[in-house]
Amino acid sequence: MSVLIGNLLFLARNEGRLDSKELEAIELVGLLNSLVDEYTKQAKTEGLHLVSDLPSEPVYFQGEPELLQQALRNLLDNAFRYTVTASGNQVYLRLFTRSRHIIIQVADEGMGIPAQDLPHIFERFYRVDKARSRQTGNFGLGLSIVQQIVEVHGGRIKAHSVEQEGTTFEMEFPLPSKF
Repeated sequence: MSVLIGNLLFLARNEGRLDSKELEAIELVGLLNSLVDEYTKQAKTEGLHLVSDLPSEPVYFQGEPELLQQALRNLLDNAFRYTVTASGNQVYLRLFTRSRHIIIQVADEGMGIPAQDLPHIFERFYRVDKARSRQTGNFGLGLSIVQQIVEVHGGRIKAHSVEQEGTTFEMEFPLPSKF
């Protein structure tokens, strides 16, 4: 219950934009490498393989690092949860730039999301698997929180999924003009 309350408080407090005083320069390659280190042991334990594709040069971003880490943890946790070894065992974390944007992708080879559910996955309390309950699953807030974190950083998120092949979440942020 405390997790649910914490998630609801986060959603209520962070509507809109972040205060510029809360923003700092984040070196994304380092941040993502720390997440790779953190999740690699869990991946091995679960029979998964975490593959990272990160640039060798630093990529800087103006943001709130704890919020960005929370968004990435939510996506990685989902990727681990829904990647079943029968359909594949890879989870991918990628960072690159494209057309003046920073792109961060979390992809899996899991069960995928049905096409009819895809437009709703960022809604609060929405669960693709209706059989999951508070006792057996989460509250349906994780992706809503991810979307809000991305949006308060001036970005956007989208998902592409094919059932029985996997899902890719792509976060896109404006590339800072200078650092």
